[in-house]
Amino acid sequence: MNTTLNKTYLKGIATNDFAVLEKIYQESLPEVIKYVKRNSGTTHDAKDVFQEGILVIFKKVKEDKLELTTDFHYFLFSVCKRIWLKKLTKKSRKEVA
Repeated sequence: MNTTLNKTYLKGIATNDFAVLEKIYQESLPEVIKYVKRNSGTTHDAKDVFQEGILVIFKKVKEDKLELTTDFHYFLFSVCKRIWLKKLTKKSRKEVA
């Protein structure tokens, strides 16, 4: 785990640093797209989930409630994965009702 890089990413998200956000998108978005598409979603779904994941991290950083104990990209992927699984659960409930 690279703590310096993690801090750079978190600071970049907190300050809306375009260069840092672009790097995060380039490095993490493809993996999220691959996961969502393998699990009944589309590229558009994946991009929405990714945005929500960044927003979750942004809020936690602003509230000073985030201390990473793992690699930033792994954490972001985990957040996105949970968001997608919740969306799938909600979707399946609507289809049953």
